[in-house]
Amino acid sequence: MEKALENNGALEVCKENADNSESSMKVNDEETSYEKFENISLTKDNQTLKREEELFSKLGLTKYMERNDKISLQEVMSKSLKKRNSMNDIPWYVFLKMLMIDYRGRDEIISAEIESSFSTDQNIQKPEKDFIDDFEEIFSGKVEDDSPKTLFSLPHPMDVLVAIILCSSDFLRQILCEKLFMCKLSIPLVIPPVLREESVFLLWSLRSTVAKFTLPGGSLCETSVVDPHIPIVSCLRLGEISRSKSKFLNEILNDQSHPTFFHRDCSNGINTRILSDGTIEIAWYFPPEKTENIDLSNNLALLNLRGDGKSAKTAKSVEFLCKISSIVLVMIDVSDIGNSDNIDSIRTKLSQDTKLIVLLTKQPTTKLDETITERIKKFVESLKCKDIQRENIIFDFNIRSEKNIKHLKNEINNVINKNLAERTKEISLEDCIEVANSLEIRVDENTPECSKSKKLALSVVKEICKSGMNNLKAKNLPLQCRPWQEWAKLNTEKHRQENRGNQNMGSFWDRFSNEMRKLGQELLLEKTNMLCGTLLNNLSEPISEGNQNMDSFLDKISNEMRKLRQEQLLLLEKPNILCGRLLNNLSEPISEENLYFLQWMKLLLDKISRQTLPGLQKKCSKKWNEIHQCEDVTKQRDLRVELDTSERELAESYLGLEHFMREIAQAYESVRYTGKEASDETLKLIQCLPSMMAELMLLGYPLEIMDGDAAHIPMKWVQAVLAQVSKRIGNKKIFVVSVLGIQSSGKSTLLNAMFGLQFAVAAGRCTRGVFAQLLPVSSEYSGTSYDYILVVDTEGLRAAELGKEKIHHDNKIATLVIGLGDITMVNVKGENVSEMEDVLEIVVHALMKMSLVNKNLKLQPSCLFIHQNVSAQDASQKLRIGQQKLIETLDKVTKAAGKQEDNPQYTKFKQLIDFDINKDIWYIPDLWKGDPPMAPVNPGYSENVDGVKQRLMTDIMQKRSLHLTADKFSARLKDLCHGILDQNFVFSFKNSLEMDAYNSLERELSDILWSMKSTGMEWFNSKRNLIGNSDDKLAKLCHDLESECRKHIDNAFQEAEKKLDDFFTTNEDRSILEQWRANSSLRLKTSYSDIINSVIGNVKCETEKRKIQVQQKKVMKTYINTTMKDAQKLAEELRQEGQKKLSEEELELKFREKWNEWMKDVPQKETEDLSVVEKISGTLERHFKHDFALLKRLQEERCQETARDNCVNAVERYSADRIYLSGLGFKHILYKDREIVLKFINRMMENVKGIMSEMHEEMNQEQCAQKVLGCNYETLQKLNEVLRFNYVHELQTCLAIFSFQYASYSYSRISIFEPGQGNDQEEVAYGILPVFEQALLKRFPQAKDVMRKFKPELMQQTRSKNFIFDVEKHTQMTEGKPSNVKEQVQKLLDNLFDEVESYTDKVYGFQELYIEEIIHKITAMESECNGVNFTKTFKIQLAIYLCQFSLPKFCEKQKRFVQDKDQRFVYERDNYGPCFERFKNFYFKFINEQALANVLSERVGKGIENAVNMDMARALAKDVKSNVSQLQLKPVFLKSVLHQLLEVDEFEEFYLYLTDYCASLEKWLCYYIDEYLFAEQTNAPNRYTQIASQKVESLVSEVCKEIVSQIPGNNENSLPLWIKDFQSRVKVKLALPEDDLLSLSEGYEIVSLETFSEHFSNKLLEHQNKIKEIFSTHTADDHKDAHEDNVYKLIGIEVKGCTERCPFCSAPCSRNTPGHEKGGVHHIAVEHYPLACGRYVHFLTKKLVTENCTALVDSYFCSFTNDETGFWGSRYASYKNLYPDWDIHGDASADATPYWKWFLVKYEAELANRFNTARPSIPSSWTRITKEDAENSIVL
Repeated sequence: MEKALENNGALEVCKENADNSESSMKVNDEETSYEKFENISLTKDNQTLKREEELFSKLGLTKYMERNDKISLQEVMSKSLKKRNSMNDIPWYVFLKMLMIDYRGRDEIISAEIESSFSTDQNIQKPEKDFIDDFEEIFSGKVEDDSPKTLFSLPHPMDVLVAIILCSSDFLRQILCEKLFMCKLSIPLVIPPVLREESVFLLWSLRSTVAKFTLPGGSLCETSVVDPHIPIVSCLRLGEISRSKSKFLNEILNDQSHPTFFHRDCSNGINTRILSDGTIEIAWYFPPEKTENIDLSNNLALLNLRGDGKSAKTAKSVEFLCKISSIVLVMIDVSDIGNSDNIDSIRTKLSQDTKLIVLLTKQPTTKLDETITERIKKFVESLKCKDIQRENIIFDFNIRSEKNIKHLKNEINNVINKNLAERTKEISLEDCIEVANSLEIRVDENTPECSKSKKLALSVVKEICKSGMNNLKAKNLPLQCRPWQEWAKLNTEKHRQENRGNQNMGSFWDRFSNEMRKLGQELLLEKTNMLCGTLLNNLSEPISEGNQNMDSFLDKISNEMRKLRQEQLLLLEKPNILCGRLLNNLSEPISEENLYFLQWMKLLLDKISRQTLPGLQKKCSKKWNEIHQCEDVTKQRDLRVELDTSERELAESYLGLEHFMREIAQAYESVRYTGKEASDETLKLIQCLPSMMAELMLLGYPLEIMDGDAAHIPMKWVQAVLAQVSKRIGNKKIFVVSVLGIQSSGKSTLLNAMFGLQFAVAAGRCTRGVFAQLLPVSSEYSGTSYDYILVVDTEGLRAAELGKEKIHHDNKIATLVIGLGDITMVNVKGENVSEMEDVLEIVVHALMKMSLVNKNLKLQPSCLFIHQNVSAQDASQKLRIGQQKLIETLDKVTKAAGKQEDNPQYTKFKQLIDFDINKDIWYIPDLWKGDPPMAPVNPGYSENVDGVKQRLMTDIMQKRSLHLTADKFSARLKDLCHGILDQNFVFSFKNSLEMDAYNSLERELSDILWSMKSTGMEWFNSKRNLIGNSDDKLAKLCHDLESECRKHIDNAFQEAEKKLDDFFTTNEDRSILEQWRANSSLRLKTSYSDIINSVIGNVKCETEKRKIQVQQKKVMKTYINTTMKDAQKLAEELRQEGQKKLSEEELELKFREKWNEWMKDVPQKETEDLSVVEKISGTLERHFKHDFALLKRLQEERCQETARDNCVNAVERYSADRIYLSGLGFKHILYKDREIVLKFINRMMENVKGIMSEMHEEMNQEQCAQKVLGCNYETLQKLNEVLRFNYVHELQTCLAIFSFQYASYSYSRISIFEPGQGNDQEEVAYGILPVFEQALLKRFPQAKDVMRKFKPELMQQTRSKNFIFDVEKHTQMTEGKPSNVKEQVQKLLDNLFDEVESYTDKVYGFQELYIEEIIHKITAMESECNGVNFTKTFKIQLAIYLCQFSLPKFCEKQKRFVQDKDQRFVYERDNYGPCFERFKNFYFKFINEQALANVLSERVGKGIENAVNMDMARALAKDVKSNVSQLQLKPVFLKSVLHQLLEVDEFEEFYLYLTDYCASLEKWLCYYIDEYLFAEQTNAPNRYTQIASQKVESLVSEVCKEIVSQIPGNNENSLPLWIKDFQSRVKVKLALPEDDLLSLSEGYEIVSLETFSEHFSNKLLEHQNKIKEIFSTHTADDHKDAHEDNVYKLIGIEVKGCTERCPFCSAPCSRNTPGHEKGGVHHIAVEHYPLACGRYVHFLTKKLVTENCTALVDSYFCSFTNDETGFWGSRYASYKNLYPDWDIHGDASADATPYWKWFLVKYEAELANRFNTARPSIPSSWTRITKEDAENSIVL
């Protein structure tokens, strides 16, 4: 018997189904007859089928039986455990309870609500009293007829279990069986026919269930329950018996009252059974290790048949039992022993060596009289004759009464032991397949998909085992072994650089100290400065002897890492298990066959591990023992080497499915890192892997985040998978739960019980690495804002196998786990916290880092402390003491950690987390209820785990304000990974989270500010018409509009405040955003103030303009009347001249000729309109009259410098050589032949100056102009000898323009001149004499076109804020020299330029007062600079520079002002059209109605054109913001610019971006706007025309409605009344003064207003097309010229943001708000460039620097020099002294992005040439970066 049991491969017993056959004694007659007769009528069959269908319907499972897609784990987890109101909730309740390993869920299925609802449905009246006494019921003599009906209709627990198993997917069945096994509940093995399905043998369902038991020899066995060859003891009953068979079997299995087999005394045990009759259930018995006082000494499988063994329904099940069992125990009542055929039918079905045991029972009412005794005697004799031994016949009664259950159990056990001792061979459950097939019982794994997958998996495993069982991973999965593990180490070193040394550092300091000692006291300071400079410069030198440069060190590591990836790729492309067998058997999308294949692989690999690992573990254990027993140190050392070898062999021999998934990850990573080196076949195979893994993850497969062997995260793989998950679930919110604790503390079991997951402990080993599993949030918690839960399981801390690496490894795990989790459950084994003190210290360190990250965010991580293996009674008694001890321990380690982390302010644990001592400490009893292996799961464990879950899901989850998506989780993981690698956790984590939140805030704030600004612009446009329609009381109107403006914009501001407040309140990142709330409110208030000031300024400006217009109209009224009469007279003359009528074009020629004559009588402009240049010069001369000579010299120097700069810019633009010249003090590119070029340009400037100074009165201006042109030509010829040019004629034009610009200034010093009118000819450049302009256009007719192309660069030069400031030359110190005087003055200068720019934007026209104001601002600036006085030279230079800076804006303002005041210009603009219309009316003799309609339509059409034109900038900006994705926000715009630079791929574009950032942004801004608004469309107008046309059509339509809306009666006053009424209704939309309309209508006699209005409306509709045609001809330049606040400016303000750049690498500031540093918000750059981009070179080699400034800032010794340091060395680490407004976070491991690495690799020569430096030393690893890599790396 013992030998037979030795072959067992048993499992942990499960507790599930129970026998309900005992209730058959009370069932109705129909069921009794059904069991007695074997021939069942068709009617009965139909009735049974109907009952089964009714049960499935009530349980809500019908749909799952009728379709192929069965219930999945994901569907189960989405259901609610708390909802149990109707019968169709029961299956989900059982599922969820089993997943929580709570065995009570099988039985307690009927809730009070279900019972109540059932009673209502059955019309069963409840008794008046809730309780009826048994005594009353018995003696009342009444029997309730409806009771059986009630019992019949309520489902039986075993029926429910059978039903959910049949409706589950094959994979969910396996999980369910595993949980039943843990609960020590019986598991259905064979299910009889249900509905129209055939019998099924659940072999597949049991395959994943693993049992651990002790073999008779004492060794531990771990195996699947289907594999071990152990005795099978079956039990069945024949007929009705008095004793509960299932309850009796429970006694055999376990002395405790655990209901392994369901029986009548269980909850709901008397409910009617429908489905489960004929079911065979299985449970296992494993004796404990200590074999004393045990009844059964063998490992057994116990099978129990539900129902009567005599019935037809159980016949097939009985035969199956008889053929597979070692022993069959038959229970029969003495009343049924009269017919021996019952036993014979069983005996004939037994296999040859199956033993039969008969247990005779009797009913309590049966008396042992002679008849019964004789019958028993005959029955026993007949059994003996049939070779059934007397010992195998047992009675459960004696002569006096029933036997004691304990006595009977011992008797049965003894018989079983004796019979088993005689057997020599047993079979496994897998061997039962043949029996099942012979009986036509379907085996669940015999489906085509499962069978095919099994064959494929077996072939893979066979190939794996072909080369032996040692080093399985290295032989079969090589990618994850040495190459990956070494790569991980190198990557860590790359980030930490712990082995990069500065070998000569110590000697250098020694030399410095010795030198200092030798110096005399008098030379100490001088020598110190010299030596420090040498030292610092040497330390920044990359190739100095003995000093390893950072880039070369990183390059070496990168090359090694790449070689390892290439090695992986070679291994991948060789014939291998992964690609050859595994990946070829997977497909996308994942099919059911793929899932079977993966599960078979898992089962088979685990089986291999269970076979190989025990021997290796014994070997390691033996070595440990030898080491401890050995006293010889040398031998001990040798033994430790052998132990290390054995442990490595153990690690390499463990192989599971997770290792194949890890191999897939490494395959993907190797291909991604090596790029195009992989073959097309490999690329095709690899590219779909992330998508497949994402599908598997959504199906419940865990994703390995951190490799447990390499302790590293395959970041590219994990991010790719999470990106695919994000594609599938979108922006669904994810709650992350993680667990932390010591090794083997039950973390995985806790998560599995809490969430019904399948985090499996690997075969023979604990969890290694970090795994994440995704599951939907249950409907029970639908009130939360989360959609998914991501559960993170980790390997345990304090792992013995880690040895010395334990502390570092544990810190890494703790930081990762707490950083990832929204909440972390800290799992403590037992109540004694002292054993966990070191682990708690790790937790506190990690929490402290999180706190440092979030100190400004008010975002505290959450933790739950869970003490396992603490009894409920003990916990309740000692709860307060235990909590106090825990808090004391946590406070103690917090204080210690605070000192270590340099944060001594942390002394209490509650400072780190939001911790509730009463709610966040949980005590959970032991998992097992008794001693394994027969102990079931403790229901108290499940109950307490559910309590933790409720706390987590209802309280903690609801509090969380930061919601992650799959993409955000991926970003968080990446930041954590980099932070752990860099040991710079705080910044890297904070950076990404904050930037995402900050960008979302900026998007929202940008929209809010734009909405408020747009409201202001829209309001002003409407009021502009009101001003234009007013003739008097303009001062009062202006005052009223100011009040209305404040009120209107105040309403918009309040709405904006509400929107902003709602955003901060409701946004999912509100806790992060809170730190910017005050600053955002301040920005909103500032913008509100600016908008009000701007709009009110515009109102005042328009009012002033209107005043001028009103004055002009009073003067012009006489001219208008005269012109109208002259036009009428001309029309009559032309009509009388000839018979032929003139066409409209001919008429206009005649009219224009006369019009020009009439205009001579109109005054042109007022005499005070002087030149802006003259006004500026005069003001400067008056203010600096005592320094007149100095002023003239500085003016001329500035003028010459500007002209020279412009010439240089032109030469660079048209040069074909494109080389660099430095040292000019301005930022333009020149050539290597700098002396020659500079000589030519300076000589040209001197010659022009000489020509102008030598000019006599007899030399006229035209002769002077010709001489200047000759000088230009001569200079160009000389330049052409040394350089090659493109478009030489255009270059000559540019040189002529700039020379004339300079010549005009020189000439103005000699004689006063009048500037050109600007009407006949367009002025091509500011400050050019009219005579020079005429000569220029005569010589170069294309000058206008050339300047239009060159104008943006010319304007940029003129409007440059780059005023060069020299501290030594320009300041005088009243006291000691302030250390930061340069920064102080520079900041004041920046503010001054901003103020002047803002000031010039608001003025109307030009007055000398404006220059006085600018000079006053300079004086005010000096007073702000404490202790510093400016020199006269500085103040005059600055005044000249600011005047030149303001000149273009003043000229533009003055030009419009002069036009507005130019009476002739205004008269022609406003009256030509109406006069010409009147002229046509007279000529063609139109009727008065038609004639007046023509005149008024012309005037109204002009008003519509003006109205549309005024609102175009706002409308265009709104449209661009909505539809041009690249212009939504600064980060998006910058990212698109970088993409465009890459796409264009021209050095000039990159160079412009690096050297003139603002110009580059402006260029691409114009590009995007022009492409959207002005690009030609196929068969359609451009977008600009579309928007204008829409606005024109809308306005025309509205005006036409007003024209025909109401018509007064016809009388002599009707027309004026109509005009007044019409004007009052359109005055808000159009600027149509009433007097103008009345004046135009004079002389017309309107007979019919209806006819007139009809003509007027039709004519206006015709005029609509003319207006649209005007806008269709507009170009981008027309729009810019027409609007001061054009779309380019409005959008530029929105998307350019702060344009400051890193002082080292020229990376732009990432902030969206210009001037943000004034509010205390520092400049930051999301990514920094190599210093070569900022023009930094190494001191000795003059090579461009490739290092990143963030890495240099982290270095203590590296230094830099520039003009701001006075060319003395200054440490990068002390950059704040010079650049206090910048935040550059030092990070030694920081590296430039692939984008700028790629740029330097491709354009290193060009860049070095332009900067006149040596080419950089490019690390070889950079040369492998592709353009695609560069594009993918763009992050802003």
